[in-house]
Amino acid sequence: MVNRINGSLAGRRPDSFRVSPAVTLGLPSREYRLYCAVMTYDIRLKRVYLPAEESDGARVLVDRLWPRGKRKEDLECDAWLQDAAPSAALRRAWHRDAIDADAFVRDYTNELKARAECLLPLMRHARRGAVTLLTATRDPEHSHLPTLCRVLLAELDREDREDGSGPSSPVCYDR
Repeated sequence: MVNRINGSLAGRRPDSFRVSPAVTLGLPSREYRLYCAVMTYDIRLKRVYLPAEESDGARVLVDRLWPRGKRKEDLECDAWLQDAAPSAALRRAWHRDAIDADAFVRDYTNELKARAECLLPLMRHARRGAVTLLTATRDPEHSHLPTLCRVLLAELDREDREDGSGPSSPVCYDR
């Protein structure tokens, strides 16, 4: 369940995930509509092993390793962004339970902020329409993808606020 006041996650598996005005959409699980102050972005999380759907939009694999049992020819995805996935050291520490969930989120967020250029392809896809982030993990809601969504949305929001300060074409308004 989503906290209707501040949009924070209150349960194990939310039916919808909203960052700003928190009104639940009632979407099926593994589909998220992310909202920021200026624009609306449709970002979905999905296992790579689930079939592609028409509503998926751009399908982007965000894992450091290629998924087992999937041939590159058989996987319907538009891009494979290894750089946007957690580093090998962070991934190993997470899987060996050397760090807790809060430390993982903090460290992965810092990694993404340090490598902001790896978010550019995702930002381009998000601005064009729906984006489905693919992962091989069994439970996408408890993987790196929700953290990636939060950082991606924050970056899109920051860019929208910077670009939204004036008219889109100053020359047209100059007289």
